[in-house]
Amino acid sequence: MNQMPEPTVHPPVRHYDANYGNFQSELYAEIRREAFGEDIGQSSWLTASELDKFVSWLDLAPEKTLLDVACGAGGPALRVGNTTGCSVVGVDVHEQAIATANALAADRGVTAIADFRVADAASHLPFPDAHFDAIICIDAINHLQDRPRVLGDWARLLKPRLAPAGKRRRNCEYGRSRGATSRCARKQERSIARDRRRSDL
Repeated sequence: MNQMPEPTVHPPVRHYDANYGNFQSELYAEIRREAFGEDIGQSSWLTASELDKFVSWLDLAPEKTLLDVACGAGGPALRVGNTTGCSVVGVDVHEQAIATANALAADRGVTAIADFRVADAASHLPFPDAHFDAIICIDAINHLQDRPRVLGDWARLLKPRLAPAGKRRRNCEYGRSRGATSRCARKQERSIARDRRRSDL
């Protein structure tokens, strides 16, 4: 009986090594300025004004903590910490990205409020329940499988909060109800599917 040959195992392709390895070079900074108008250390199509607008919705301030999922080299998270005074935690699966983020935090003297760790955003994140005041994920959620489960884990990490005008809502923005999180995740999936259909037209 013929045996099937063992599959060839290839080393992982590390497309981002060059980007993060050269992230602090003047050439890469110049490219970001040319592409985005202002270099905030972004690795995606995000401008400084867009980030500031999104963050203004999160009610961040000193004594609060932001989680940046798939943070890359940490530029946007460090900007948020600088502009709001909040603490920031960033996670990314790429070791070179985290090394660069921690180096940037050290260079800027903000290691007391900025913590970057290697973690797989597609897996259960290693933080206790109700640990963060807000979570951002910039141009990365589309790379994560099983998004309803991922969003459910993020909801677990958020502190409960009151909605505006004192009306309590239990959904993925303001609370951590499992049923509401599931509904929110399904709505997110439908929105992603609609965007894909439009892009195919």
